[in-house]
Amino acid sequence: ISGREDLAQSLVTRAEVARSTAEALLGHEHEATAAAERALEVARRFDGDGKAGLAVALRALALAQPISGALGPSEGTLREALAAVDDDADPILHAALLDDLGDVLIQTFRNAEAEAVLRNALECRTRRLGARHPWTAESASKLGTALFNQSKGPPELPGLWIDALAVLEERGLETPVHASVLNNLGAW
Repeated sequence: ISGREDLAQSLVTRAEVARSTAEALLGHEHEATAAAERALEVARRFDGDGKAGLAVALRALALAQPISGALGPSEGTLREALAAVDDDADPILHAALLDDLGDVLIQTFRNAEAEAVLRNALECRTRRLGARHPWTAESASKLGTALFNQSKGPPELPGLWIDALAVLEERGLETPVHASVLNNLGAW
């Protein structure tokens, strides 16, 4: 495959991932899943194993799957994506995949497993992005949720949410994570 064809196929993969994300946000679950599956097919054909393009396409499919209510396939797809990329090759993507997997594990009431995964995601994001980054705050919030759901009340728990809230508010971000943190603090 020439360099031009490889680049073209990479762009097709990324376009399908973007379309899948947009469809999911608009509530078009079936279209989102179909676009993500097309992106994955292109990525498998042209990116091969162990490449970021494959992991990105797998992540897009996994994120479309919970919308359709298929949490089981989402977990498997995220684990496959994690196997395709490691922390050294693409630390930001690796941390995002860990964060997504932790979220799926919380949704399936496997909070102890989610705790371990989210601690790893938080450590990776803190190391690579810094403690004051919104994505780091998102991982901290999810870790707090996993701890809370296990009825664990370690001293760090409210601090995780308070720190996450501070980061989001100092950046003026009102996101679903922001609302979740506020709800969690209210329940605490």
